[in-house]
Amino acid sequence: FGSSLFSLVSVSSHARASRFGTAQTPSASTMQNSDSESSVSMLDVVEQQDLESAYTAKHALMWYDNHPGHGAQVVDYDATRLSSSMLFVNWKGTVLSNPVLMIEQIVVVLLYLASWWLIERVNIGSRSVSDAADEFTGKMSTLAAFLLGFYTSVTMSRWWRLRTNGIGNIWSASSQLCMFLSEFVTRDEQVLQAVRRYARASLSLQFMRRRYGPELPNHLHELADFGILTRDEVKKLAAYNNNLSESVWTWVAHIVSSLRKTGDIQDTMMLTYLMEKVNLGRSGAALIGAQMGTPIPVPY
Repeated sequence: FGSSLFSLVSVSSHARASRFGTAQTPSASTMQNSDSESSVSMLDVVEQQDLESAYTAKHALMWYDNHPGHGAQVVDYDATRLSSSMLFVNWKGTVLSNPVLMIEQIVVVLLYLASWWLIERVNIGSRSVSDAADEFTGKMSTLAAFLLGFYTSVTMSRWWRLRTNGIGNIWSASSQLCMFLSEFVTRDEQVLQAVRRYARASLSLQFMRRRYGPELPNHLHELADFGILTRDEVKKLAAYNNNLSESVWTWVAHIVSSLRKTGDIQDTMMLTYLMEKVNLGRSGAALIGAQMGTPIPVPY
């Protein structure tokens, strides 16, 4: 389609040039043909890449497994491959690889076969009972479809809120604080590095809390192992051990407050703006903690 469209445009351009009597030198014509060939070649390359992406034997999902024993996490996927018929040969990372789901499906199938055998063997079925069962099944299917659609919508909304208002706010606060502090307040690398480290620690603590649960205090040393916090900072966190991801932002607020006391921040509006960014990161950590600690109600 792209090649045909390009040829049509080229023919139209030649027709307009002939109509108005525009003379073309051989060099210009040669250049146009060269451009045409390169454009068509580029379209062919793109089409070939799309075909290879959709139908070659490769994994459609990209995995990250840095913590053996806790399961690999999907970090990216090939939308082109998952949109083709090759979707049916992808097993890992899909709901089909969930052992709980497979066991439940086997139980449902066994219950169905047992019910069918009982009805046929004992001959307890009748036309009126069958019609009533069909009517009840139809109503339940409609209700189940509505509840499942609502549940999926709520789940996706919660996930997107975590990504934008949670992780996004922490990331945004760190970037903006470093940018404005370095341009208008100080370029002390120790100060800027501390802001970045504390923001990374806040985000890392959210994932660690999800991974380790109540055992999180026993794994805080990993923050020092990865160079995010110092050993002394990890000890202070372990001693406090209460809402750590959100509490880390008090250290960032203390940095801004100290810069105000030393006279590096002289403008009150700049102080207010920087503290708003600190609160933006804190609110992001608070949102993640609140949402992860408040699952969807059990009735759904």
